Amino acid sequence: APIVPESQTPILSREDLAALLATCSTNAREDRRDLAILTIFIDTGARLSELATLTLDAIALDGAAAIRVAGKGRKSRNLPLGKRSVRALDRYLRVREMWPIAASPAVWLGAKGPLTASGIYQMLKLRCRQAGIDEIHPHVLRHTFCHLWLAAGGSDTDLMSIAGWRTRSMLDRYGSIAREDRARQAHKRFSPGDQV
Repeated sequence: APIVPESQTPILSREDLAALLATCSTNAREDRRDLAILTIFIDTGARLSELATLTLDAIALDGAAAIRVAGKGRKSRNLPLGKRSVRALDRYLRVREMWPIAASPAVWLGAKGPLTASGIYQMLKLRCRQAGIDEIHPHVLRHTFCHLWLAAGGSDTDLMSIAGWRTRSMLDRYGSIAREDRARQAHKRFSPGDQV
């Protein structure tokens, strides 16, 4: 059988991520909303559909902060939130109360109603243009999350749990991105030749 080369999904650099987040720097409600969405994408590796369908009752910001998402096959899982995500989400939820449709159970609100997956995608494209980076699909943020997790030394099994994967094949697929870069960084820390 012919060998089909494995396609590589691009990942964003830390500089690109910072530029993306910097586009949401005002206190305007749309900026607070978009900052919360982007921060949660980066912090959790959530899928677009998982964030788009997030409801208010699925958010816990006290104690072990997390959001409960409905993943593939309607299997729910909790995604832990870091301090920046909690802060961004809390700041958004405070201005969300002023939206005319604040009674909606949907977390993400827009001018014409709750944001759909398409609305979140359109927001991301706009923010990429404002940041001066190539437009990306939200799934690139999931791949970037996985790369950053592994580069920081996060465990494979913990990543599988957070990402909602049951088999290692997905871990191998997502982990292949920037694998050589992570291996070089690991070698700097663990070089056997330097330990002799």
